[in-house]
Amino acid sequence: AALYNMVRRFGFLEKTGVELQGEMSGFMPPLKNWSGLTKPNLIIGQGIAVTALQMAMAYAVIANDGVLMQPRLIKGHYTPDGTFHERQPVKVRQVISSKTARTVSGFLQQVVEKGTGKRAKVDKVLICGKTGTSQKVNPQGGYFDDRFVASFAGVFPADAPKYVIYVVVDDPRREEHQGADVAAPIFQRIATRIIDLNPALKLEKKSKNNKKYDKYVILPNLKSKLYSAVQDDLTRAGLVLQTSGTGEFVIDHLPKAGTKMKSGSIVELVLGPGQRNIRGGVVVPLLVGLSLRDAVLKASQAGLTVQVRGSGKIVSQNPPSGSRAAWGNVCILTAEG
Repeated sequence: AALYNMVRRFGFLEKTGVELQGEMSGFMPPLKNWSGLTKPNLIIGQGIAVTALQMAMAYAVIANDGVLMQPRLIKGHYTPDGTFHERQPVKVRQVISSKTARTVSGFLQQVVEKGTGKRAKVDKVLICGKTGTSQKVNPQGGYFDDRFVASFAGVFPADAPKYVIYVVVDDPRREEHQGADVAAPIFQRIATRIIDLNPALKLEKKSKNNKKYDKYVILPNLKSKLYSAVQDDLTRAGLVLQTSGTGEFVIDHLPKAGTKMKSGSIVELVLGPGQRNIRGGVVVPLLVGLSLRDAVLKASQAGLTVQVRGSGKIVSQNPPSGSRAAWGNVCILTAEG
């Protein structure tokens, strides 16, 4: 039910109300008809039909700090005396929190900087976006294996959004049919054209945003510090925060202190209680067999400080699982592979 309701809150499955005839509302099976495969299918984009405008609006939610706005084609109208009356923007609803929107924006920025959206990059302008490659529906049932819809949705400038562009290529007839190869370069050309035609935007990028684009920060040691005390400083530094665990204090974080991080990078913070002496100590969890990342998070959530030797999966730990240790004690993890 939570996924179904969130899909609807983003504006899918309903008409947007834009000033065009023949708009479709999209389709998804009613909640009562969901099977065990519905949710995993939705996660990869199957089992739902949406319009390009709905997709653009969903990305605009990220750009607008989590607020869904009603789209419009007509900016306003002139009265007979020549006075221009601009239509006021209409807020539909708050879909997600501004914090969540900024976090997702950080993820999408990394897609363009380091992931599948690299061909959408525009020099000295921060872009956040996502590629898409979906199989076309076969009218006889199921999906075609060799026919696709390639797409790229992007927002820029990522740190002060002004534009959302959604590029869709229906049935690309080439071997490289993915959104990264087909749609992202088209987005790049459109965005570059808009920036070239908007000198004020280019001036803004040169005077302000390029500094942020090239900004790096050395991650300090955050352990034992109040989360509320470090949250604003890290956000102002351009870092994207992810948290796990519950509590007021930072008991561990990835990457480690001293790491040089680019603006827009993700810092994972493990939160826990601030008390150092938990009666009876903490129970050391089983960490052998876990990935390095999962083991560090699990040990940190238990209240242990971690030292790592090697990389890969955890092959041994000291102290052993099931034993007790004082809160904050060191757990030595050996990884291989």
